[in-house]
Amino acid sequence: MDVFAIKKNGKPSLLNIDNFEELTKKRFPYYQYGTDKKLKCYAVCPECGNPIHIINLYGAEMIQNQTGIIATYAKHTRGKVSGFEFWNPYDKEDCSLYNY
Repeated sequence: MDVFAIKKNGKPSLLNIDNFEELTKKRFPYYQYGTDKKLKCYAVCPECGNPIHIINLYGAEMIQNQTGIIATYAKHTRGKVSGFEFWNPYDKEDCSLYNY
C-alpha cells in the first residue's frame, strides 16, 4: 500500500519520507524500536483503521519477493502495536488495501 494515515478515520497521505516525517513528527507510536534494536515505523491504514508497518522508509529493510525490488510500502500488522489502541482482524480482512 502506498498511503497511510496517522489516526483512525484520518485523511490518507501518500507514503514517502517527507510526508511521513512531517505528519508523525518522528514521535512514538509511529517510530519505535523493536526487540532487535532496529527502528520500526508504523501508521494507520486509512481504510480500516488498523496499524500498518512502514517498510523500507529509510533503506533496504525488506526486498519484495516477487519483483526483487526495494520499495517503500506499508502492510497491515499481524496484531496489536504498542501505542495504537485499535486493532480488529475482521476489519483488516475486509479492507481493500489488505494484500494490496
